[in-house]
Amino acid sequence: MDYIIDVSDGNTKNHPHYKDLVSSSFVYNSQPKSSTDIEDLPDDSDYRFYQNVEYYLDEWLQNPNENDFLVDCIVPETYIWSSTSKDEDGYDRVESIDYDGCKRWLRRVENGNPKGFVSEDAGSISISIRFYKDDNNVLHITFVKNKGNHRFTMKKMVNPLMNEIKMISKVKFHPMNTSKPLNEHEANRHFTEAEDNKGMGEKNKVMCGYVARIPNYVQMMDWLGEHKVDYNGILAQSDETAKDYVNVESVSGICDGIGNGLFKKYGKDCMDESLKVTRDIANNITKEKTFKMSALRGHALWYRTWTRPHDKSDAVMTTEQLTKWFHAAYNKKNFTMPDDEFSEGDKSTFKLKRIAMSGEVKDLPYILCDLYFDESISLKAYYKKVTGKQIAVGFGHKSKAVHYLLDQTDRLLKGEVANKITSWN
Repeated sequence: MDYIIDVSDGNTKNHPHYKDLVSSSFVYNSQPKSSTDIEDLPDDSDYRFYQNVEYYLDEWLQNPNENDFLVDCIVPETYIWSSTSKDEDGYDRVESIDYDGCKRWLRRVENGNPKGFVSEDAGSISISIRFYKDDNNVLHITFVKNKGNHRFTMKKMVNPLMNEIKMISKVKFHPMNTSKPLNEHEANRHFTEAEDNKGMGEKNKVMCGYVARIPNYVQMMDWLGEHKVDYNGILAQSDETAKDYVNVESVSGICDGIGNGLFKKYGKDCMDESLKVTRDIANNITKEKTFKMSALRGHALWYRTWTRPHDKSDAVMTTEQLTKWFHAAYNKKNFTMPDDEFSEGDKSTFKLKRIAMSGEVKDLPYILCDLYFDESISLKAYYKKVTGKQIAVGFGHKSKAVHYLLDQTDRLLKGEVANKITSWN
């Protein structure tokens, strides 16, 4: 069978057929010298006992619809492409390499000398084949790296005078008649490494998991999209309208699928209400392009506390009442109510970003009560007004809702949180 291996000359970025693929050589070669220059360091690679990838490619072509195998072999850099996460179907951070981190690793001292590239430490990069036929019915083979960005980079760094490096690679040959999307297979392999490698960040894991169609990541992104919220611009890559969505800054607590994490802790209905109200505040009142996970989690806790029953006690207020309070409170604090005669000073800093579990205080109930029981927007005062009651019975020391909130509070702060809620009527 006639075939062509799609190669890169190192000067052209994009693959001629797959829009998510970029040349690994081009990405490296396009970096400023200050990023890649490194002093002469050793490379102990010894490939005498490995076959070139063409040897196994010929074996695969003998029966491409049946052959399905994984082999260790030698692959030249000009064959190697990577799926960039900057494309809607991509999953890899190939354009976000930590070059300084690679240098530090290569310069680590062993036995009094910089270690350089040590094959035992580096191991193999991982490659999977893609294939297509062009207009002349010629088969094209493309080798896609799904693991090993930094290994590739370090190999290049220690061989600055070599026009073409070669890498020991685990290459996966798929049957040509496979029905599974090949980029999903690659993304799954990349995702596995991301899960095991704590150095890989959340953004990369989510992007990779979404492309790999890992169910919990698909569920999460679908849920966010239903509420017109994005994460890391992932939805915006394939949906023009999503470019106007507000972005949640982290997905810790919601990335394990509907029914787990925060969904299990507060209930999906409370999470739905929280996401809607947080999105609306960001879009229409505070004009923030992003909001922290602590805001989403905090507002879910707020709905769970005040609008749901506890220990057979009725809910303190309705979901609709609490939602109206959220809007009224942020409108008041951000001067979007022109007839508000009680406004004083510049309140423009009252943003969602203030709900941050960082700095000296990381206790979410304390942060929420400190903000939301301010006398000018007190939830308790609002409750008395909308219900017409003289006493805020749902906010007292015996309130099951208050007890629930205190159960979520650090023991050293329980007294202060209770005082913020119950100290005045």
